[in-house]
Amino acid sequence: MQRNILSIFLIIISQFSIAQTSGEIEKLITETNKYIDLFNGISRPIDRYISVNETNLPQEMLDAIKVDPNWADILSENGDSIDDVNLQGLYEEIIIANVDEIMSYYEIDKAKEFVSQLGQINMQLTKSPDYKLLNFTFDANTGGTYRSRVSLVYFTEFIIDTVNDNLEDPYRIFESDGYSEIDTIHSINGVKYILLGDVQGCSSCWRSYISLISFKNGNFEQNFSYSVNSRNWETSIEYDSKAKIIHVDYLTDDLTRDCNCENLVDRDYYPDHSEEEEISNKICSCTFTFKESNFYLTKECWEKAKY
Repeated sequence: MQRNILSIFLIIISQFSIAQTSGEIEKLITETNKYIDLFNGISRPIDRYISVNETNLPQEMLDAIKVDPNWADILSENGDSIDDVNLQGLYEEIIIANVDEIMSYYEIDKAKEFVSQLGQINMQLTKSPDYKLLNFTFDANTGGTYRSRVSLVYFTEFIIDTVNDNLEDPYRIFESDGYSEIDTIHSINGVKYILLGDVQGCSSCWRSYISLISFKNGNFEQNFSYSVNSRNWETSIEYDSKAKIIHVDYLTDDLTRDCNCENLVDRDYYPDHSEEEEISNKICSCTFTFKESNFYLTKECWEKAKY
């Protein structure tokens, strides 16, 4: 009888704890969305000052800014306004800190429910099939034709097992503009991650990229990397998960003047193309096939483009 009472008590306590945690996460998500809206509400590249009273910054942050000489440059001469560029940076800091705190609640055995809750954040969320690698992205709102994104990558093995404050940023290996697709692949050395993405670099230029990344001895390793800069938005880098094959197709132009199917991880030089160099006018195709632990070039071909 006493055991039953104790079990019921522990269940009640557990349910209360779960509800309390869920409430904290909901609160953080609501606040994060508020600052994302404020971040997006700043019009760039118009430089202007915004009244401190209208910034919606936390009071403790405002108090710290006013007394810290390192922050003096972002305030107006009389200290009652903040320039919008730095204000946007402060909003970004709050957003990142909040997402960091939200992810501190992540438990892999409750990943599906947790990821469903993460979907309430007004960002693009891309995750691996095993729920261990997650990528949040949102428009950097720089106001230019380069549509850069703020990208936040989280890997649960760091959170659970290998957090080390002395590490150099462990996520520096990932693309700064984030990813639209993450997949897993099983190799002789364990699970690896395939990440695909693209970004608009200017009004008429795009960059597409793909990487194979593994996690070993507490560090990320990039085993394979390929990218294309192109004027043609139809440039294609696709991954066939069933066949474990990467297909690449693109047209040469002034950004990529000739065909190249080289794994960028193996490249120890970067060719210096002259503007006078002739463009080859080719349709280039590369096929990379996964064998044992990495992708290898298995087909390379091109044909003359018909303009």
